[in-house]
Amino acid sequence: MKSKNLLGKEQNVVLMLLGIILLVLGGLQFISYSVHEKAFMGYETYYYMRLSEQYQETGVTNYDLLQDRKTSFNLFYLMPGTSLIPVRAAARLIPVLMGVLSAFLFYSLLKTLKHMKDERLIATIIFVANPLFLYVFTSFTPLLLAVPLGLAGINCIFRKKIWWAALLLAALPLLSITSTIIFLLAALPASLLDKDKKFSVIIAFLAALLSGIASWIFLGFNPLLELIPSTEALSAVFVELGGIKAYSLIVIGLAVMGILISWQRNARSVATFLFIATSFTFSLFFAETRIFVAMIISVYAGIAIINIINREWNVEQVKNVTLLLILCSIVFSFVVSINSAFSQVNAEKINGIIYLSTSNPEDVMLSAEENGFMIGYLAGRKSFVDGISYKHSSYEEKKEVARTIYYSRDLAVLKETLEDNKINYVLIDYWMRHGGVWTGSDEGVLFLFKHADEFVRIFSNAEVIIYRYVD
Repeated sequence: MKSKNLLGKEQNVVLMLLGIILLVLGGLQFISYSVHEKAFMGYETYYYMRLSEQYQETGVTNYDLLQDRKTSFNLFYLMPGTSLIPVRAAARLIPVLMGVLSAFLFYSLLKTLKHMKDERLIATIIFVANPLFLYVFTSFTPLLLAVPLGLAGINCIFRKKIWWAALLLAALPLLSITSTIIFLLAALPASLLDKDKKFSVIIAFLAALLSGIASWIFLGFNPLLELIPSTEALSAVFVELGGIKAYSLIVIGLAVMGILISWQRNARSVATFLFIATSFTFSLFFAETRIFVAMIISVYAGIAIINIINREWNVEQVKNVTLLLILCSIVFSFVVSINSAFSQVNAEKINGIIYLSTSNPEDVMLSAEENGFMIGYLAGRKSFVDGISYKHSSYEEKKEVARTIYYSRDLAVLKETLEDNKINYVLIDYWMRHGGVWTGSDEGVLFLFKHADEFVRIFSNAEVIIYRYVD
């Protein structure tokens, strides 16, 4: 059946869509700034801002001077560090621009792959309405460059621009080794099924490999550190169930429908399915790769919606209700993801953490892992654990130490644990007090904080309470 012309003149729709993306992403940055000038969406933003500023000041890119630990060289640190734009301004501007560019490159790739007009337009709309798109392009992380770079590289492979593909994909490992794996997996089925593309894929693979090896030897790039999976990735897979870097259930459901609709008994369908299954499984352990899997499922979700629209229905009202429910579900996921993003933008928490900057520079702060990045950037103080501690060998030991402190009712044991680990401050936020760590106001160490003379409450507001250990 010939597809209907659903969305009007293609160029106008694309320009309108890119304009809407610009307004939405720019508007979200403006809203976060209006909450507090140092409020940014995504806890990881604070980590990468700090390392970018560290590069500006010291030129060090493979060691975290504040947290005193090895880190992997990343090309992303150099980008704002060598520009005339301050890192804080770059953290607001670059996500917006890269979001618009990535949407355009995604659409362009679908056009290169010869998807029908309505399919590629609807797939692009689903992609940009995806919670993962919102998360990536409101945060300041290497994915901002990895996504458009990878899309451009794959586009060049399919257009047989071999050396451009090699150049673009050679830079990809220096931004995200897991993203490189996903993109090379995407190119693999094409090389197996189309002999004309095999040479392009081999050259791109060799370029990425040689680039990774050279940076490992000369720049301090550490792929083994990058390939340690997050311990919490499996617990937050869907945005409807509380995940932030998470899939939308409705889009997953539509994608399954689209795969079934487009399935054919040939090698291409089998190779494509194996790629999707492998990539999805890989993304369960490496949450940063979910944005790339979201691109694939958006294509098949678009195919499913086109099929629903073009199919003959006995009752037209049922068709309309079905489409309305799908639209409402996608909007709901989008709104939930915005709400999750802004739950991290809290002026009272920021003010509380900034207060820690008055402490001794050598002091160590204990708080929830997701607060560690903010403590490092806003207060300039070392956090006992943070959101990247899981990549280091001491993580399990530190988790046990934190657990001992949080649930201790023995003052002597608590004092010994704090002193052995040189912890001077404990920052407790609203989430920690209301189910994140404790469920009662006098549970565990909270009782000692209130009644032992060794602990002084130095700051308190509706979001944050800070205790100082006084020996």
